[in-house]
Amino acid sequence: MAEILISGLTAKEAKEMGANVLIPENEEFCVKPLVNIMFTRDPGMVLGGTYVSGKMRWESRRREPEIFTAILKPKNVLKVEKGFFEGGDFFPLDGRLLMGFGTRSSGLGLSYTVPKLMESGEIDEAILVKLDTPELHPNKGIGHLDTVMGIPAQDVIVYYKSLLDKSSVYLYKGKEIVRDNRVLSEVMKDYLGHDLRIVNIGNAEYYAEEREHWLLASNIIVVGKNKIIAYEHNRLTNRLMTEAGIEIITFKGNEIIKEGGERSGPRCMTLPLQKY
Repeated sequence: MAEILISGLTAKEAKEMGANVLIPENEEFCVKPLVNIMFTRDPGMVLGGTYVSGKMRWESRRREPEIFTAILKPKNVLKVEKGFFEGGDFFPLDGRLLMGFGTRSSGLGLSYTVPKLMESGEIDEAILVKLDTPELHPNKGIGHLDTVMGIPAQDVIVYYKSLLDKSSVYLYKGKEIVRDNRVLSEVMKDYLGHDLRIVNIGNAEYYAEEREHWLLASNIIVVGKNKIIAYEHNRLTNRLMTEAGIEIITFKGNEIIKEGGERSGPRCMTLPLQKY
């Protein structure tokens, strides 16, 4: 069953199993393969005692949330019913939520899900960041917030300055949403401390920033206090994080970075169930 769900089932294979298939409705597959299921960050999210079953933007990933919910069997499930809501935009911050929206998560998805998280007592406010979409800025659109920002430690953020300094930031408290005219890095100081240290991707130097952003310098996995896993090829950003006191375990990931039309990194491949 798992092999069929992940690898798909062709009409020929179905016939060999005894199915009465003349021609499948969808090309040659009776069951389409889940080509992105290794990127477990997106279908499900955990915030306190609530498991959020996301709703995926791309058709090829629509079955993943249901499959992950069936595997994990969480007790308290919030299923996103409207819009789109994906884990790559989702950063829990101890009673608050930092969430991006634009290409992969939508304003409608946030409007449905964030108030429910507040009603359940999981958060008391949210920081919402509007990300540019490819439709508005060809070749500059951002898939998920974790492709432009990371939080390797309580007092350190990894930050794509040239884009995020131009992004609109909104604060949601109670039933009100207000625009905060400060840049995101300044807003984050209210939540992570005014001694927050900002590691700019590629040191905010144009070519290095563009290169290391594109190679996902911010897409990191936190595995302990001030300890992360990251791609080894983002050497400048990694050095800046090391100077900020972050211990980095690096790996090559050459084939992962080339996957499909969407760039993916180590954070994309984890679904954290509990914060350390």
